[in-house]
Order: sequence, then C-alpha cells, then structure tokens
Amino acid sequence: MRLALFIFFVVLPAVEIFVVTKVAHAIGLGPTLLLLVAGAFLGSYVMRRAGASWWRALRGQVTTADGTALTGGRPDGKAAAHAALLFFAGLLIFLPGFVSDVVGLLLLLPPGRAVLQAGTAAWFVRRFTAVSGPGGVRIWSRGQDPLRGDVVPGDVIRGDIVRDDEGGDPQQIGP
Repeated sequence: MRLALFIFFVVLPAVEIFVVTKVAHAIGLGPTLLLLVAGAFLGSYVMRRAGASWWRALRGQVTTADGTALTGGRPDGKAAAHAALLFFAGLLIFLPGFVSDVVGLLLLLPPGRAVLQAGTAAWFVRRFTAVSGPGGVRIWSRGQDPLRGDVVPGDVIRGDIVRDDEGGDPQQIGP
C-alpha cells in the first residue's frame, strides 16, 4: 500500500514534470502551456458528457430516437461501465501532464476502452452489490468480502431475542 501511494504521489508527478519540461524545451513554453490548457478544456468536456450519461445509465434512463428520456428503473451496467471509463479518460486528460493525456486519449478510443471494460466490470461486480432500496430505487453498496471475514459461512438460525434487563416481550427476528 505504501509503495502504491509512493508511486501515485511521488513517481507519477515526477514523470509528468520531466515530460512537460522536455516538451517545453522542444517546442517552447507558450505552445506547451497552450497544449496543457487545451487538454484541461477537452478533459472537462469529456467528463461533463460522460458524467451525465453515467448518471442516466445508473438510473436506468434510456433516450429514444426522438429525444424522449424514459426511466426503466433498471440500471444498465454495460452503459455505466462505458461511461465510467469515458469519465476516467476525461479525468486523465484534464490533469496537467502529457503522460496522463496520452493514457486518457487511448481510453477515448474504443479499442483502449474494450481492453479495460471487461476487467472494470468484473472488479465492480466483485466489490459492490446492487440492493433494492426504498421505493424500488437500486442502490450500490459495498459488497462483503468473504476473504476478509465479513461473512461467516454457515446456517442462519431464526429465533427470538429475549432481553431480561427490560422485561419486555420477545421480539421476532426475520420474516
């Protein structure tokens, strides 16, 4: 974990700064800053578009050919994963630096997204569980990982809880 944090907060920014300085020496400071600002605008545009479609996919909203939005109530996982990867690509382009821009641009291309989409979907299913909440709203909650000991395997025993300290009636547990 410490190594990952070190790489994320020290190594990657150092690589980005090194590449930006090399590009600035090659093409000049003005064009380099212009490219970085253009990347920020492009990244924010991609994140805005992907974020809106991500939210629609999670809500189960479908847009018809005439532009009417219909809410089906069932989230579209494939569309949500697609939009999430587009949002991540926009975030990488938005961040200052050319290495992250190149990775973000590769994710904007369909073959680049296809490589990560299956792995992202599998990770999401392993880590999160869809739960129907109040009013039929679908909520994604953190899944329980049996390897960490969150779930105890075995039989469920239904019964009554009797609290002697309150002297009350037994409370029914379960349906």
